[in-house]
Amino acid sequence: MYDNHVTLHQTLLKNYDPLVTPTKTGSGTVSVSMIMYLQNVERFDESAHTLCSLVSWDVYWKDAHMSWNETEYNGVNSLYMKASTVWMPDIFIINHAVEDQRLEWEDDILQVWSSGDVIWITMRKLDTICEVNVQAYPFDIQKCHIELEGWIHDIENVILSYTYSYDTPNSAWEVKSVSTSPYTE
Repeated sequence: MYDNHVTLHQTLLKNYDPLVTPTKTGSGTVSVSMIMYLQNVERFDESAHTLCSLVSWDVYWKDAHMSWNETEYNGVNSLYMKASTVWMPDIFIINHAVEDQRLEWEDDILQVWSSGDVIWITMRKLDTICEVNVQAYPFDIQKCHIELEGWIHDIENVILSYTYSYDTPNSAWEVKSVSTSPYTE
């Protein structure tokens, strides 16, 4: 089974360029779906106007060059690959509170399925800028955003869709709601 994985891995990466859009023609649109999970509110700093949160992502897309016939590889239906070797959506935190809060992914591991479906599951601690309103203190409600954007890929080539979830309670903070919407300037 190990030999099948090694051979498949080498076959998939032969003549593969991670900078080329993962469609049959190398151009066109890639649909990227992202589910974000707010794992924890680590810190909210009213004076610095920052929110530090632990967030995990499940990111899905299809790579037309990463598909294979399972029977040709002794039933191998998926394999793990280093993110730096395949095309990845470039996702940047727009309202970052620290320098260069691009989602670093080079060392992450992706799961690739024989259908060409790719899943990237990752977790990051994010420091984001948050508009603070304390007029109703001590009963104030803060509206904080995590704004994401593709950085290099044109909007015509990558369509990001988001789902946001929160289910981890925090003794100091109550998350009233979460929602997603397209980022526009």
